[in-house]
Amino acid sequence: MQQLHTAIKALARSGDCAQRVLSTVPALMCFLRGQMRRNRQGLSVPQFRALVIVNFLSEATLSDLAEHLGLSLPAASRLVGSLVNRGLVIRRPRLDNRRCLSLSLTARGRGAFRALHERTRRVLAGRLASLSHEQRRQVSGVMDMLTRLFLR
Repeated sequence: MQQLHTAIKALARSGDCAQRVLSTVPALMCFLRGQMRRNRQGLSVPQFRALVIVNFLSEATLSDLAEHLGLSLPAASRLVGSLVNRGLVIRRPRLDNRRCLSLSLTARGRGAFRALHERTRRVLAGRLASLSHEQRRQVSGVMDMLTRLFLR
């Protein structure tokens, strides 16, 4: 009976933790998206979001992009075409499936993404500077734990 009681308490604590994550992550993402959108260098919001996805997903496909952005395949294709025309994205046949195209950032696209990422990092660092050294260490530790849990 004691083991059951301990297990129930642990579930409640993990449930509380999950609730904290669910209530905090949207606020953090809203802040980050707002910062990145302010510095998007003449890109439309969908173009900017496409760059983020192509940067994050190695070997991204048009279907991946459409799914992440909530677009139809024709709309995603037009969006990618605009990024290709701007020299930010390149389309290549995939080695494992020549009927499928792989999307990747060009050197110019990587440069634009890095500049945007760096400006956002500086603003975030400014916010985090108000925390004590110990609090920043704790935040870093939690980020390491979340990375291990979700980006395996």
